Amino acid sequence: TFSLDGVDPACSSGAGGAANSCGIHIHAGTSCAEDALGHYYSTASDPWSAVAYTADEADQAQGTFSVETGLAASEIDGHTFIIHAFDGSRIACAIIMQPPQFLEARGFVPYFSYSGNLQVSGSIDPITTSHLAVATQTFTFSLDGVDPACSSGAGGAANSCGIHIHAGTSCAEDALGHYYSTASDPWSAVAYTADEADQAQGTFSVETGLAASEIDGHTFIIHAFDGSRIACAIIMQPPQFLEARGFVPYFSYSGNLQVSGSIDPITTSHLAVATQTFTFSLDGV
Repeated sequence: TFSLDGVDPACSSGAGGAANSCGIHIHAGTSCAEDALGHYYSTASDPWSAVAYTADEADQAQGTFSVETGLAASEIDGHTFIIHAFDGSRIACAIIMQPPQFLEARGFVPYFSYSGNLQVSGSIDPITTSHLAVATQTFTFSLDGVDPACSSGAGGAANSCGIHIHAGTSCAEDALGHYYSTASDPWSAVAYTADEADQAQGTFSVETGLAASEIDGHTFIIHAFDGSRIACAIIMQPPQFLEARGFVPYFSYSGNLQVSGSIDPITTSHLAVATQTFTFSLDGV
């Protein structure tokens, strides 16, 4: 499925007679800084020759194609997707890659040594990592029960109203110090502001120098106005969701019932006994 802006307006009626006219194709190359080579496939004949977009009045194009390339997902990963003009020339390039790894922190509990009355809940979700000049975590948070003294933001105390990733990996013991690999601490100025309902929301980007795999399993700590640690949650990958769709008659069934619909999502929780929870919506039962 594709959704593109700025495509060739000459493709308003679809492809013309030129080879690759208005094409949208996977190529054999693996870089947008050099020749993307030819179409990428392992079948006997080129399956991309007839795959073309149609531009609308806003020079946009949307659609879905299924192309029999003979290639596995792992084989096309890292290759180029090329957009062609009406005359068949190559006008744009992107690299096929796996989506960013999303992490999250939920299920906040009081910091192991905290004995006050504040009870923080909510989530930090998603936590994404971009590998720019310095690896950077960007996270969005929505919290309840934060310190109302943070209504004007952080005070003068170290870590006042802070929301920080720490080096520790357990909420049952000392979470250690801030977690980063840069020359200086990037967390010192990262702080939330509480609203009238003792809630806090926002998004921060912090240059930690750490990959997503390095922060996975570490602690996210919420601080009070005086800088003390009041709540803790573990950074982890979101639950794996599965689904069941495309129902067909059971191989030995010869009746008239035709079931369709979906079972989605199917989640697994690892309690005393691993448990699947699923939601279903079916027709023709």
